[in-house]
Amino acid sequence: MRGYHGAVVAYGQTATGKTHTMQGTPQEPGLIPLAVEECFEYIELEETECVYALRVSYLEVYNETVRDLLSDRTPRFVDDRIENVTEESVASIGDVYAVIVRGEQRRHVGSTDANARSSRSHAILRLSIESKASTTLTATLSFVDLAGSEKAGGSAARSREGKYINKSLHALALVVAKLADGHAHIPYRDSKLTRLLQPALGGNARVAVVCTVALAPEAAEETAATLMFASRAKKVVQTARKNSVVDAESQIASYRAQVDDLKGQLKAAREQPASLGADERAALAAALDQLERLILRSGRPVSPKRDERFFAVGRRRERSRTLPPVKDSSSGEEEIAVEQPLLRIKAAIERALGGSSSSSSSDTPLLADDTAFVLQQLDKVEAENRNLKTQVSHLTSLLHAREAELRKIKGGGDETF
Repeated sequence: MRGYHGAVVAYGQTATGKTHTMQGTPQEPGLIPLAVEECFEYIELEETECVYALRVSYLEVYNETVRDLLSDRTPRFVDDRIENVTEESVASIGDVYAVIVRGEQRRHVGSTDANARSSRSHAILRLSIESKASTTLTATLSFVDLAGSEKAGGSAARSREGKYINKSLHALALVVAKLADGHAHIPYRDSKLTRLLQPALGGNARVAVVCTVALAPEAAEETAATLMFASRAKKVVQTARKNSVVDAESQIASYRAQVDDLKGQLKAAREQPASLGADERAALAAALDQLERLILRSGRPVSPKRDERFFAVGRRRERSRTLPPVKDSSSGEEEIAVEQPLLRIKAAIERALGGSSSSSSSDTPLLADDTAFVLQQLDKVEAENRNLKTQVSHLTSLLHAREAELRKIKGGGDETF
């Protein structure tokens, strides 16, 4: 908010909580929603008279190809910059979340041994913040959700993805090692990921690295590699500085120029009513309102609090794997307590899928891929429930047999005395 670039990087093995750490849940929001809310609260509470303009971009690196998650544009590198990237102007927390949801729907995910919906790409969400008081400052806050490192395996497509993921993560680890050791030449160009991260890793940014690990013994090798990466990252020295721009080149100046132009057109239309129709004047007024909305002013409320629509994306990746509790019954027919509710949920989803085509997308609580995923998980839980019921029934029979033997032994002992 004060002209300093910043970045948060989540690094670790697949299924260790990187995306959950970044996105979180409505009850436990992650780094992205907390940071976004903090930015807008800062604007609201700022006492110095200042105006702000915020924009959001969302990229992914998939199989060494940079994709724009907000449009069909093809980003390209120019020197150490990435250009031809969609940047959505935002004026509220809800605007930011809507952009994130759009991007997440286009991101590559797939099933792995460790995660049913694992990120198969590196994702970079970038919030550009411009502020103007006495001078115009510009900065970016980047959230980097790296794909998880893992051993090669699975289908041919997953194996190919894994090779690209591990190659780019190796390039990142090498860059961090070179920076930590103070080398003059840093191999940023070894991968698309490191080229995208060059502005953050190059020194002019405040960077935080979050490393996630697994406790399972079979993950010891990956855990050791992650901890080594963290150890090296701690040694990298950054010297962030404020970034100012010439007023004429700022986004705020561009907005104000467009506002002045629209006001001029509206004034001319009022003086000469015949020059524009009512619809055209209404369109001009709407465009003017939208532009003025994008110029955020300090000390004014700009948005409501957290919008839970954002967390729908995170929830579909963070399904709980814990089994429901066993409900005991004296009759000997044990049932899984949650089985009937699950069946009702599944039936409701299937009815919704086969319902009227006139239903709007906003009336559907789950996206199509979310629905398929939920049904898949429900099938798994039902199968586990049936298996548990069989085991419980078997154990109950054994228990009854043991109790009968104990009663028989106890009865025999009484006769002896």
